[in-house]
Amino acid sequence: MQIRDYRPADEQSWLQCRVLSFMDSSYFQDVQQHRQTFARPSVELVVVQENKIIGLIDAEIDSQSMTDKQESGAMIWNLAVLPEYRRQGIAKDLWQAMRKRLLDQDIHYCELWTQEDVPANRFYQHNGFKLDTNATYLRCKIGGRELPLALSKHFNKTACVEEMTFEAQVSEREQLQPLCDEIIETRMYTQHF
Repeated sequence: MQIRDYRPADEQSWLQCRVLSFMDSSYFQDVQQHRQTFARPSVELVVVQENKIIGLIDAEIDSQSMTDKQESGAMIWNLAVLPEYRRQGIAKDLWQAMRKRLLDQDIHYCELWTQEDVPANRFYQHNGFKLDTNATYLRCKIGGRELPLALSKHFNKTACVEEMTFEAQVSEREQLQPLCDEIIETRMYTQHF
């Protein structure tokens, strides 16, 4: 097993690893046909075993999406390990390799977004990330019907929607539960190191 930099020739294996790794998570629908590129400098690492990518991590330095613009930092966009290789410390090794690479570039802050997946949240908490409750929110989805009256008032009109997704405060979960087809809590974690 070897951790190394991502190479353009890795794209198909990287995409397969990401899709298969996300299948049992709330990100199962986030299928990409091409590997994303980053507008800013990035650190992109993969774990290879027998010429197969079994894990990956990507971080963009000083991403426009970062919420804390006070200092230079990194945004983790992807962290994945194939299901059959989990619980072997691979994700931790990837994070430690990333952390070292960031420190080598004098980056001492990192943030990431995840959802309610228990294993992912446990991993981040166990590896020193702190939940930023101020940045945590609900992503709510309503599909294929007239908006419920409560939401129609919120948007100042009655509308029929094919599919509508909107953000809400975590404190609004209980009142939104009967109105929404799907509610996903989106959480931000940060770490200073």
